[in-house]
Amino acid sequence: IQDVIMPLQHSITVGSLFINGLILTLILRRNGKEVGTYRYLLSCFAINDILYTILHYITFPVPETFPNIFILRGHGPFSSTFWLSMYMGNYATGFPLLVTHFLYRTMALKWPYILTHFFKLLPLALVITFLCGTSWFTSSYVFMEQDRESTSFVQPIFRGEVYSPVIHSPQRAPLYLVCVYWTEGTFKGGRVKNFIALFLLFIVMFSAYLTQHSQSRDDATAEAVVQTVVPLLTAYFPVGICIFAPILGFAWPPLAFLIPNICCIHPLFDGLVVMLTVTEYR
Repeated sequence: IQDVIMPLQHSITVGSLFINGLILTLILRRNGKEVGTYRYLLSCFAINDILYTILHYITFPVPETFPNIFILRGHGPFSSTFWLSMYMGNYATGFPLLVTHFLYRTMALKWPYILTHFFKLLPLALVITFLCGTSWFTSSYVFMEQDRESTSFVQPIFRGEVYSPVIHSPQRAPLYLVCVYWTEGTFKGGRVKNFIALFLLFIVMFSAYLTQHSQSRDDATAEAVVQTVVPLLTAYFPVGICIFAPILGFAWPPLAFLIPNICCIHPLFDGLVVMLTVTEYR
């Protein structure tokens, strides 16, 4: 982690902060007149991506999958479960903002005459975004918190008795968020606490995906395709493969090396898509 993943994260972080900071600068300096009300949404995206980049950098979460178990620990300077949960909450905010973006595009295609009033919808979108973030924060801080039962199941991992590419120690055990889905083998002995966490995660992702998919069918432009595919690879996929796959007994240790920088890279891609597709910013 320190030799390979961290140096790469430094580069991605600098790139993300630069691109999204540049977008905000262009919006402020030009007063956003060239892109109309779209500037409000672009500003929300850029600010959220900057916050996400900072949270990812200071927590540097590394997820690990084991059969029926998911664990997450921060390897950055702010590694407590509170800051990990803050990161998870911020991760969720990207989904409703993406839906708002596709809603804007749908309005631009079907009802362009009401775009001048789009900024009036932003407060509602931001409230929904806050609620989604709160939902994920709660799912992590409350329902992934270790209890006596879950701690007993992950002790072999912390003692190094189970293979993992990440070095563990019992002293760092309290720093982990833990989901133990099944206590008696796959599909047996489900833990309600951790399935509540899954439900809170799933409902946000699934609702966002369905809304985004229904809107994107009417928009086949290259920009829409890119802005559909990139989140699938950098936002939906990491959560799906790390948190949901262990329910089926799936485990692939190398994910601990791949996922951190995949998650870190999506704010950079968000900014690059804007810079390459919004004509006024090229």
